[in-house]
Amino acid sequence: MRIHYIYIRLTLMALILLAVAPKAAAQDDVEYRMEIGAGVGMTAYQGDFNDGLFKGMQPSGALVFRAIVNPYMAVRVSAMYAQVKGDIGGVTTVYPALLENGRIEIRKIEGMTIENRAAKLQSLPDDVFEEIKKCHVLVKGPMVTPRAGEPWPNLVSANSLLRRGLELFAAVRPIKIPEKNIDWTFFRENIEGEYIWGNKGIQVDEDLAVDFKVQTKQGSERIARAAFEFARKNGKKNVTIVTKANIVKLADGNFIKAVRKVGEEYPEIEIQERLVDAMCAKMLDPEFNKGIEVIVLPNLYGDIVTDVAAEHQGGLGTASSSNLGNKYAMFEAIHGTAPYLMSHGRGDYADPCSLIRAVGMMLAHIGYADRKAILDEAL
Repeated sequence: MRIHYIYIRLTLMALILLAVAPKAAAQDDVEYRMEIGAGVGMTAYQGDFNDGLFKGMQPSGALVFRAIVNPYMAVRVSAMYAQVKGDIGGVTTVYPALLENGRIEIRKIEGMTIENRAAKLQSLPDDVFEEIKKCHVLVKGPMVTPRAGEPWPNLVSANSLLRRGLELFAAVRPIKIPEKNIDWTFFRENIEGEYIWGNKGIQVDEDLAVDFKVQTKQGSERIARAAFEFARKNGKKNVTIVTKANIVKLADGNFIKAVRKVGEEYPEIEIQERLVDAMCAKMLDPEFNKGIEVIVLPNLYGDIVTDVAAEHQGGLGTASSSNLGNKYAMFEAIHGTAPYLMSHGRGDYADPCSLIRAVGMMLAHIGYADRKAILDEAL
């Protein structure tokens, strides 16, 4: 298995990484250079971190890590080694024993900065994509998608090209708000909808532009089956379809038909429907969200609704996303880049937690759910 990481340049501000000691004095702003490690193949440190702030960590030039220290949080780190590349926004999780026996190979591929892509006039440069396709599991940092009026060429979304090129048809995003009894898993169709022809619209004249929404039966049934299989395997009793079928009669109507057809193979699972605008407005209403467990949506609605849900959970930094296909898997933060923060000298406040959580989802995907649990608890 090859695990592959794509990085972008970001300055990150971490609220907490893995652990700080209860006995450590509270500090508002501390700068460290370190590696964090314990367990498999490592001798750097094993324990509770109770002897002082990151006691036992070995210095490393790999990271300038700026943290707000919480002196009351401590977690046990077991069998995990992490090296955080602070200047380029990446998180590398390594299991040395697996690396040594060749079961996992870790690669780093560059070339996805907006500067490089703009120079080549390619959202996803050919040489970069060829390297990506040599790997099975990817962790991707946020990438700039230019908009009209910005100084960059108006390139299409590199994220969309990656998802289509690797056939990553399912974006799976968990949301948990325990105090609201919310434990949801979103299945967003990841390839079709409004995103499939994002740059293929028609500018009829200066007054009229036409874009397209494409929804196929095969694509709809594929994401529906993924949602129902997840529900069955995880003891869920409800799949909720979110569309705007009262207005978008054909594409959204066909999506509902496809999901319900697949649902006939899962008679133990209830199917219900919600409209996307109502879902955004009332998702925290106990009467409105009653019974919701697994949610399946077309592409654009999934993009919007999961961001709204993440805000209710605690912000975009509290959520992450897996993009799954039959051959490849890609894990990422659910947010984009932070040009406003950077342009206003506030880059240190960019929150890396969504990307760190994406690494946790990757760990669970390759069989290390226990490590993901440790990371989740620490965050």
